[in-house]
Amino acid sequence: MLIKERKGFTLIELMIVVVIIGILAAISVPLYRGYVQKAMATEGVTLCGSIRSAERVYFAERGSYNFTNSWTAVRNSLGIDLPSGMYFNSTSPLSIIAGNGGFRATVGGISRAAGIQVRIDGNGYIQKNFGSGWVE
Repeated sequence: MLIKERKGFTLIELMIVVVIIGILAAISVPLYRGYVQKAMATEGVTLCGSIRSAERVYFAERGSYNFTNSWTAVRNSLGIDLPSGMYFNSTSPLSIIAGNGGFRATVGGISRAAGIQVRIDGNGYIQKNFGSGWVE
């Protein structure tokens, strides 16, 4: 009596592999999206850092902070040439609020980064908002 050798995988074995791949994808895709958003927000952090440096110089020269919602006014009054990125640049929404002893600059993302906001205050404290609230 000869025993026939089996070659290949059974349907159950293939289904188990597909389920495992599905579980791994369900875990990794949201993590990947989060990393992509954080990478896009890095451009906003760079832009806010430039504004912070310019605001400190403006304060040292004039004794008060500049406040505006216009990139043209930022360029003219602070005298900086802003970095131009793919997700944050001079077409991004902008708000600089100045008060007694401090300021806060907020920029919004454009293109694929629409909905991402980055803000910085006079102390260099940076926060990001990916649509679910401000985080460090």
